[in-house]
Amino acid sequence: MLSNPAITESRIVMKVGDTGQPLTIQLKNHDTRRVIDLTGAAASFTLKLINNNSTAELIVDAPADIIDPLEGLVAYNWQQGDLSTAGYYTAVFTIIHSSGEIEAYPREGYIVVEVEP
Repeated sequence: MLSNPAITESRIVMKVGDTGQPLTIQLKNHDTRRVIDLTGAAASFTLKLINNNSTAELIVDAPADIIDPLEGLVAYNWQQGDLSTAGYYTAVFTIIHSSGEIEAYPREGYIVVEVEP
């Protein structure tokens, strides 16, 4: 579940300077599609801008919020400057479970953020 304006699959479309609605996602096991239990876990969010030469520039590396641990809901609240450049970005939520295990979501590919002028 992605919760944001203009969501299609794991792609979101936003405008330069947007900080309104947070990016909220429900994490599920890739194979079983069961919700990931985030009890006792910590979350972070990374966002990279894809440059014209296909390199990625790190824009955000910050803590994310666990909204509902039993429902696997995490969110990142956009900050001023996060989306200051039009273009395509890739995003990943990283979870550090209480066991110390680290997992990145989505498990395959990225959340694609398209920022329009």
